[in-house]
Amino acid sequence: MSSTDRRVDREGANSGSSSAGDGSEGPVALGFDVGGTNLRAVVLADDGSVIRRMRATSPTGRPDQLVDDILAIAEALDPGAPLGVGIAGLVDRDGAVRFSPNLDLHDLALEQRLAARRSGPVAVVNDASAAALGEQRAGAARGKANVVAVTIGTGVGAGIVADGRLLLGSHGLASELGHVIIEPGGPRCACGRDGCLEAVASGNALTRRGQHAGIGDAHDVVTAAQQGNATAAAIISDVAAHLGAALASMVTLLDPQVIVIGGGAGQAVAPWLIPGVQKQLANLVFCASMRTLPDVVAAALGDDAGAVGAAIFIAERTDRRSQ
Repeated sequence: MSSTDRRVDREGANSGSSSAGDGSEGPVALGFDVGGTNLRAVVLADDGSVIRRMRATSPTGRPDQLVDDILAIAEALDPGAPLGVGIAGLVDRDGAVRFSPNLDLHDLALEQRLAARRSGPVAVVNDASAAALGEQRAGAARGKANVVAVTIGTGVGAGIVADGRLLLGSHGLASELGHVIIEPGGPRCACGRDGCLEAVASGNALTRRGQHAGIGDAHDVVTAAQQGNATAAAIISDVAAHLGAALASMVTLLDPQVIVIGGGAGQAVAPWLIPGVQKQLANLVFCASMRTLPDVVAAALGDDAGAVGAAIFIAERTDRRSQ
């Protein structure tokens, strides 16, 4: 495990919002969240709590290293538990990563490669879909059957739970909100197109706008906004307007009960983002006055959301197959 040890932080079971308490039961599944920057892993208990965590740097553009790192961390956490992986990018129903611009991956048969080297069930799904499932089953949207979750980090992802079931689409490629064109002819996205939501409403977009304004990266923009900097606050408000416009279309199409805003950047800017999104929903949702608009809330599971959701995804799939 030498290639992984250099980049892994081991985190105690009692840190974070979904930590296991003294009464937690044994491990039921492992969950991984592979984003454009960080790779996170959790051991999920039978009661839905997190027993242990590990974190590493995502090996961008190195598919062999990614497979090795996931397997090494899984071996260290629990060699025999079912393994679920949520990963940024287009993931088909066979668990292959067809395209991940932020991880520089193309046609990686990730589920197949992991299953070939590990005994026990393996499943791979889009990371934002995993986060949506985690928040719906165990987080901010618990008890709600119709949920849209948005993750804002390096990029922008989304997941949909409709009538209690994770919506994957006919090819497994549903919910790619980050690559809906929101500003035709706008900034170039990492996917190679112009004007995607991700190009104007992601952590990378905050950094680009912040540097152009002489403020700094996304973290600096958030800090400046917290200190009352009007330019920083205006940048975040613009992000909220773009995100709200995209989500208004999601509400018109899907009629969810709640929208969950998560991801590292999303949670950092939530105090500005949520009111801006709510305003856009009121202005842009079709027949907004004739329906109850969805609540817009911050994610409850924090950095655990995608990994917890991936663990739930494989645990539920395993249960269905055993029945």
